[in-house]
Amino acid sequence: MNGIEVVDRAGETRLIFQPVLDIMGARNLYGKLSTVLAQAKMVELDASRVERVDTAALQLLAAFCRAVRDGGLTLSWHGISPALADAAAILGLSETLGQPK
Repeated sequence: MNGIEVVDRAGETRLIFQPVLDIMGARNLYGKLSTVLAQAKMVELDASRVERVDTAALQLLAAFCRAVRDGGLTLSWHGISPALADAAAILGLSETLGQPK
């Protein structure tokens, strides 16, 4: 599967990323991230199941994380897979994503 599951809770939205995040699902990913951003809630990311991620998906995720913080919203990570953490580090996006150390 390609994309994310969005779980809305009172005051918070949790995004659970599927095992594959790539350009094939970029349009869907962009749409869901845009909708979540418009809700102006606290955001929790769970990327613990991500097995494969490409640059296009990481760019979308980085822009989303920046927009969340710029909007004064709280962004936290519930989990992050080694695949996503490594790809973000290689592209220099770890800090932009606000990944846990």
